[in-house]
Amino acid sequence: MQSVFSPETIAAIAAIAREARENFASGKRIKLLSENSKLAKVPGVRGSGWILRGLAIAPADVGGREVCTWRSAGCSRACNGLFSGGNNMPNTRRAMIERKIYFFENREEFKAQLVEELYGLQRKADREGMRIAVRLNVSSDIVWERIFPELFGMFPGIRFYDYTKGALRHRPELPANYALSHSVCETSSFADLRDALDNGRNIVAAFNSSYVWGKHINAKGALPRRLRIVDRSGAHDDIVIDCRNGDRHDLRLPLADGSGNCVALRGKGGRALVAQAVTDGFILDFPGGRELLKRDILRGEAVLAC
Repeated sequence: MQSVFSPETIAAIAAIAREARENFASGKRIKLLSENSKLAKVPGVRGSGWILRGLAIAPADVGGREVCTWRSAGCSRACNGLFSGGNNMPNTRRAMIERKIYFFENREEFKAQLVEELYGLQRKADREGMRIAVRLNVSSDIVWERIFPELFGMFPGIRFYDYTKGALRHRPELPANYALSHSVCETSSFADLRDALDNGRNIVAAFNSSYVWGKHINAKGALPRRLRIVDRSGAHDDIVIDCRNGDRHDLRLPLADGSGNCVALRGKGGRALVAQAVTDGFILDFPGGRELLKRDILRGEAVLAC
C-alpha cells in the first residue's frame, strides 16, 4: 500500500518518532485520551449527559507502523488524519505520533496507562452523573477486541465505539459494550455491506456535499435522506436504507444512530481532495448536495453501486 504522505513529510515524521523514542527512554509519558471538536458534539439522546473521549494515534503507516490494515488506495489518498481540523496543530500531530510509538514499543505500559485514564474518567462520570463513550480508533483501525479484550470487561459501564473498514467476517464478534460502524470505500462489496446491515451494524459513507466553514460563513449542502445500494452483478435486489447525519455528532452508537442505517458524512479536506476521492470511488457523488444551504438537512436519495 502506498504511503499517505510525501517523502518530505515522512522524513519530518521520522524525526518526531526518533525524538519520541528518546523521550520515552528518559521516562516521559503523554496523555492518551483526548477531546476534539467532533467528539465535543453530543446529540440529544435520552438519559444523562455524556463524556466523550478518543484515542488518536497517527494513521496508516505514519511513523513506520501500520494501524489501518484494510485501508484502500482511495482512503490513503484522502487521509486527513494528521492535517484536518485541530490536527493541523503541530503539537497535536506530534502527540498522535508519540502515542503510536508508545503503543508499539511500550505496549504493556500503554495498556496500563489507558486503564488508569479510564478509571479517572469513570470517577469523573460518577461524580457528575454522566455516561462515558470512548472512541478507541479516532484515526486508526486497530482490532481492540483482539489486542486488549480484557479492557471491555474491566469497564462494563463505558460504551466503546469505532469506525472500521474491516468487514463483518474480519471482526464478527464484539464485546457487548463495543459498537462498530462499517466505513464504505471503493473496495466495499455488496455482500460485505449487506452482511453488516443484516447484523445490525451501521455503515458510514462520505459524500461530496458542499461544505464551507469560516468565521462568518457556515453553509452546507444537503446530505441524502436515503442510500440505495446496488449490486453491480445484478444478482441481488437493491438495498434501500435511511441515512443519519453523521456530522452533527460523533456518538456512533445504536442509541444515537439506530441500527442498519447509513451514517452520512460530508467529505473534508478541501475541494481538490474531495474531487479526487470521488474519482477514486472513496467519496460518493451526491448531486443533491451541491447547493449551499443555511440549514443542515437530509433530502433525496444517493446511489452506491458495488
